[in-house]
Amino acid sequence: MRFYYKNINKEFISFIRLETCLFITAISVAGYLIFNDFGTKILLLSLSIFLGSAASYAYNHITDMKEDIINNGRLNFFVEKTKIGMLLVVLLFISGFFIALNLSEQSKILYLILMILSVAYSGFRIKKTLLKNFYSGVTITITFLIGSLTSSHLTIEIIKHLPFVFVFGFMLNLLGDIRGVEGDRKNKVLTIPLMLGIGAAKKLVYAMSFLFSVLVILVGVRAFYPLIPFMILISVFLYLDNHKKTRAAMLSSFTVFSLYLFILRIIGGV
Repeated sequence: MRFYYKNINKEFISFIRLETCLFITAISVAGYLIFNDFGTKILLLSLSIFLGSAASYAYNHITDMKEDIINNGRLNFFVEKTKIGMLLVVLLFISGFFIALNLSEQSKILYLILMILSVAYSGFRIKKTLLKNFYSGVTITITFLIGSLTSSHLTIEIIKHLPFVFVFGFMLNLLGDIRGVEGDRKNKVLTIPLMLGIGAAKKLVYAMSFLFSVLVILVGVRAFYPLIPFMILISVFLYLDNHKKTRAAMLSSFTVFSLYLFILRIIGGV
């Protein structure tokens, strides 16, 4: 019985893509910590974004059956038991939305837009088009905005950070395309690696990493300086064809960054 529950827990963690949910949550938390006074709303923000992300990735898991069976050789338990999986998706979406109602008016509206875009991404198979990378960049940017506007208003300073967050969203999706190229090829999913080749897709990642690092310094977006080493690691591991470490470098970037910002706030007492 213990073994059964252990496996179910493992399947659930995989179903919602826990590590990616933490990365997405960290992006919104980073936006909050950079532009808002420290307060209890950070907990409501974190919970709402985490639950919304979990729902989005779980739904994506269900609609990705064909690709996953090729890439992973098996289906997740909650994907096989589709009715249970869809029930969890609905519960996660509803829970996240009701918690988000405690955020600012701007953040509430953006949260609702984000959830609609997330459902559309999987439900309307936008992920099967070349728009998917751009789409991912937009949704990640909205996630950052939700955190940034939790207790403040849109400013030029916030806008200045958005293109750099977009790059992370674009790259996150592109790295996933590079890793899952075989499943996409067999299921005729149009991606950048399949259209231009894996080599060209890698070069695009290198170029975006380089431009991010250079422009962050030139534009003077000081808050994002700690993210530059992660961009370097992503490029190095990708060059070495170590996809596990490439993904780990990407997902740990904003996770470590938000923790760093949180510790600074605690130490600074603000």
